[in-house]
Amino acid sequence: MGRKLSAPEPDIEELCSLYKSGLSTLKLADKYGISKPSIIRRLKTAGVILRDMRVSGSENPNWKTGRIVNKQGYVRIHIGGGVRVFEHKLVMEKYLGRSLVKPEEIHHINGDVQDNRIENLELCSDRADHMRKHRKYEWSREYECCLRCKRTSIKHDSHGLCCSCSGLAGYHRRKS
Repeated sequence: MGRKLSAPEPDIEELCSLYKSGLSTLKLADKYGISKPSIIRRLKTAGVILRDMRVSGSENPNWKTGRIVNKQGYVRIHIGGGVRVFEHKLVMEKYLGRSLVKPEEIHHINGDVQDNRIENLELCSDRADHMRKHRKYEWSREYECCLRCKRTSIKHDSHGLCCSCSGLAGYHRRKS
């Protein structure tokens, strides 16, 4: 049996150039058909300083922007040391000049949780205060209050009636 033919020896200058342009050692190994350790050995022999992929944040060559949007739509920002914080909290803390205290919450005035401009953020003293701000938007945009009981404290159902009065109206209609 003869020896297995090896891939042609890669041009060192081309190898170094491709690595410096951002190609990983793994992709270079695939391209040239040789092992990753062989690529690393050739790069080191040529005097190339290898990238440390364990570097986090903006120092990492794979760094994008440090902004991530979670499933609920909130933006999280990388602030260093592998720590991510909600952008709206960071904006409010910077505006206030202090950290938020435990019961405080942030309300997005226009309802867009990715709009983290200070003009769109409102500090709420606690969860109940925050929920009151949301309940205010649960009422119909077409009616100021319930046509029957004049309240807005109960969620709007339809045709200008709150959930309580809407149920009564349906009951009375069926009865007659």
